[in-house]
Order: sequence, then C-alpha cells, then structure tokens
Amino acid sequence: MNYLRMSRTGIALGIGVFACAIAVAAQQKKVERSCSAASLNGNYGFSMTGTNTRISLPFAFVGLMTADGAGNLTVKGSQSRGGRIVRGAGVTGTYKVLPTCTGTAALRFDDDTPGSLEFVIVDDGKQVLFIDVIEGTVESGSATLMSSRR
Repeated sequence: MNYLRMSRTGIALGIGVFACAIAVAAQQKKVERSCSAASLNGNYGFSMTGTNTRISLPFAFVGLMTADGAGNLTVKGSQSRGGRIVRGAGVTGTYKVLPTCTGTAALRFDDDTPGSLEFVIVDDGKQVLFIDVIEGTVESGSATLMSSRR
C-alpha cells in the first residue's frame, strides 16, 4: 500500500515537472528575438565567393562592411574578378530586414554594377549569411561582426 502511494506521488511529480518544462519552453518561444534594420549595426568582416555563370567569371571579395542600423551600408575591400585583382573596391547600398531575421539588400558597386542579396541574420546580429540573387550568379558569403555601434 505504501509502495502504491509512493508510485502515485512519483507519477504526479513527474507529470508536474513535465508540465512546468512545457510551460517554460512555451514562454521562451514567446520571447524569441525579432529582427529589424537595427539588428545590423556595426563593422563586419566579410567574404564572398562564386561565379558569374553568364560570362564564366569566378569572383571573390573580402573586406569590411559597415551597417548603420538604419538600412544603409558601405563596403570596402579587395576583389578578384577572374584573377584580376581590384583593391579598394567599394560598394554602397540599402537593406531591409524582416522580423523573421531575413532580408534583402540592393547594392551598387563603384563601377556602377548592381548587386542584389538575400540574407539571414544569425547569432543575435553577430553573423550574416547571404547569397547573390541576380540571375546568372552563383555567389554566396558571410559577414561576422567585428565591433558594434549598439
């Protein structure tokens, strides 16, 4: 009889712990971070590689991207376009961020070439993963927060 009472107590305790765990998990889900343009704010080291398949041109770009937290960005770095090195290459652009931490960027290179990216913000804005979405390109990259203006 004592054993049966202890089993019921154990089961009730287990159910109570399980219910608490579910409640805590549900509460944490409600607190998930939502993103905005302010989620990208500071200096990011970045690297992007790929190929422009329309002209069979391999491409690499590495440098510093600065996002102002209000939807504007600038980029300075070194590029390799089919093996031709361009130092001090610049890009300006604007970006939009959705609450889902995904977004788009419209870019303009120094030589007036347009760029269009889609991206996802990860690790509370510390990293950005992106892909070039202009037809005929197979280019992707990432950017990692170096310093913040927050």
